[in-house]
Amino acid sequence: MTEFGKKYVNRKNNYFEIANSKIEWKNDRIVVDIDEIAAPFPKRVKGKIVLSASKFFLYSTWLDDDKKHRWGPLAPHAEVSVDFPSLNLNWQGHGYCDSNEGDEPLETPFHGWNWAKTHLEDDSVLVFYDIKQKIGRERVLPLRFFPDGSVKRIAPPPREDLPNTKWLIPRFMRAEPARPSHILKSLEDTPFYSRSMLSAGLLGDRQLVMHETLNLNRYSNSLVRSLLPWRMPRID
Repeated sequence: MTEFGKKYVNRKNNYFEIANSKIEWKNDRIVVDIDEIAAPFPKRVKGKIVLSASKFFLYSTWLDDDKKHRWGPLAPHAEVSVDFPSLNLNWQGHGYCDSNEGDEPLETPFHGWNWAKTHLEDDSVLVFYDIKQKIGRERVLPLRFFPDGSVKRIAPPPREDLPNTKWLIPRFMRAEPARPSHILKSLEDTPFYSRSMLSAGLLGDRQLVMHETLNLNRYSNSLVRSLLPWRMPRID
């Protein structure tokens, strides 16, 4: 993923284009065309992602007390198809799509967050968003998104610590004490961000959970920032 300057950006009502890549609302679907060069080892990454859903949501809520950052799932329960001929990669499965937007850098108001999502048997989606602000209280958004478009806030189960990442980032998950969570697979492990697949007890049963931890204090570290261009090249 490359960071491009504003002269490479083009935005219209139904699409957002950055250099040779584009995300577009097309025929009631979200279509993402990606044309990139991988880093740090150059390799062509070119393909298409198509996301469809029976229900797209307009839900949005504030993440911070000053109401400068907003989040909401666009398609909590979706179907996704992925086709990258250049990588010999092609598959279809369940998907999830949300939106984060803000009026200032994330590291200004937040220390970081823990986020988790699970798809339940009734096709509802349960999301926990635990946010730690630099000023103000810690916030938790325990939300259940139903196929009919309704959203319900639930009583969050207690927090339990997960093992630190390889980069020593602390993290936690919410789960029922009788069915504690455990890590099934680490999907991404960086100096300031981790994504993992978990198993955790939720709503009376054990669920498969996607989990992420973002540590913005670590991200703000000058040494960490100096490493970013090796994975995310910048073109002005």
